[in-house]
Amino acid sequence: MPLNEPVLTGPGAGRTVRYGSGSSFELKLAGEQAAEDWAVVEWRLRAGDEPPIHTHTREDETLYVLEGTITAYVGDERIDVVVVRCGSPTVLSPCLSSLEQQTYRNFDVTVATSREEGLRNGSAPYVVFLEEEDVPDNDLLSTLVQARRTTQADVVTCGLRLVDDRGDRRLHFFSGEPAGLGAVGNQYGNVALLSRERLGDFTDLQPPPRDQDWPLLAGLAGSGARIVSVPVALVERRTHPGTVEDDPVGALVVIRQLEHALPEPLAGAARLAAGLAMAQRS
Repeated sequence: MPLNEPVLTGPGAGRTVRYGSGSSFELKLAGEQAAEDWAVVEWRLRAGDEPPIHTHTREDETLYVLEGTITAYVGDERIDVVVVRCGSPTVLSPCLSSLEQQTYRNFDVTVATSREEGLRNGSAPYVVFLEEEDVPDNDLLSTLVQARRTTQADVVTCGLRLVDDRGDRRLHFFSGEPAGLGAVGNQYGNVALLSRERLGDFTDLQPPPRDQDWPLLAGLAGSGARIVSVPVALVERRTHPGTVEDDPVGALVVIRQLEHALPEPLAGAARLAAGLAMAQRS
């Protein structure tokens, strides 16, 4: 029958199930007490005993956190993390170990010999590409997802900790949307949360540039995608972003993309800046 009178269930007085490493849930109000309309459960949950990622299709769920914190995944923000492998498993190990420590859990990892192969093996609406020597911070994915939710951007990139041959590290950040200056060097980003539906044919560039992310993100920007970059270094990487000096193939692809996408004054500025940079290199 409908719940017309208050129901008082004292501490530990409801039906209780204990499981895992000390977790328990206690039924404070059973469905039959409320005409099967709703129920109330007190859940004491220890880390590691949380339920797997799931959805509710027939009922609503309201959570009141009395102590501690929880992470909830809302919507379809599942991510395919594609790690491109070129060397030995030993080189790959730090990257995979770091991914196991991600605070964001709604993702799958695919190790592939190319980005195209990795994309074919997944179906999540969002994609992150990593190189085998990358070492992501534990909050890489959670930060990118939160930035995407806040900005509604199509692409979210982050800063890098670049490691040189001597093992020295320096921080590198990106502007996200550099307009014509994107022809001089990759100022869009490298590690990025990408909308799969936006990718299209941008990942299959022939001949492949050294920095595949440079023309990829320039092409996405030219197609109307909005790119933002989080000013936090969230990945340790050994390869630096491409420039006209060290990645002429990538620069030529980017210039062609910008010529079609930018208004003529900016497109002309992009060609001029790239030409000056190449002339200085030679």
